[in-house]
Amino acid sequence: MTMMLPREGLYIDPIVKILRKTILHPIFTLTCLYFVKSSACAQYDKPAQMIAGTSVLLWLNDWLSAKSRNNWVIDDSWDWKKELVVVTGGSGGIGGGVAQRLATMGARVVVLDIIPLSYEPGV
Repeated sequence: MTMMLPREGLYIDPIVKILRKTILHPIFTLTCLYFVKSSACAQYDKPAQMIAGTSVLLWLNDWLSAKSRNNWVIDDSWDWKKELVVVTGGSGGIGGGVAQRLATMGARVVVLDIIPLSYEPGV
């Protein structure tokens, strides 16, 4: 695993991401919980249960969030010809580039902006 810091430097998000993939991963925490329960480390039983429960809840939250963001669809194919896309600020610049790219992919594009289009729309 290559670990690259973001260009902004070290801040809380990369630290939490590393912790979620290592110490707070359910496989790791549940394995630790098993060994704590089967050994003579009874004093660590309650903290191990709390950390394992938290890691499982975090994993479940991530899974549910990913599924709901994709509307519970597993199919990776996408038919752009069936899509109607609204691009705000799509008269020029980055928004215009996004609108033009979506139009070339076959989507029907509606541009909402306070200035007129700076390019010729494709028909």
